[in-house]
Amino acid sequence: MPAREGSPAERNFRASEQRQVLLDALEEDNNNPLGHFQFGQILEEERYWGDSLREYQTAKRLAAAVTGPIYTDPRGNAYTALRAQADSAIGRVAKLNESAVQHKK
Repeated sequence: MPAREGSPAERNFRASEQRQVLLDALEEDNNNPLGHFQFGQILEEERYWGDSLREYQTAKRLAAAVTGPIYTDPRGNAYTALRAQADSAIGRVAKLNESAVQHKK
């Protein structure tokens, strides 16, 4: 019986599929700040705080190297506001990561 739309099984499948697409994209262009940012979002949803934080920090570092306000990927797609989004995500996930580390002690 197929999973119902919106069911946990279907959401897990979509997340797994998204994860693989992003990993493939990052393998092709590891200097893609948007790919690292989106992978950070997936890891955050999966509650891998430390890994998510690392991806967001990588996205921020790579976005800082972009000249001008827009990142354009190799296919010509342009993205704006990535730096501010990365800063916001880093702050949020850093707190979650620290809280998780404190709970383990």
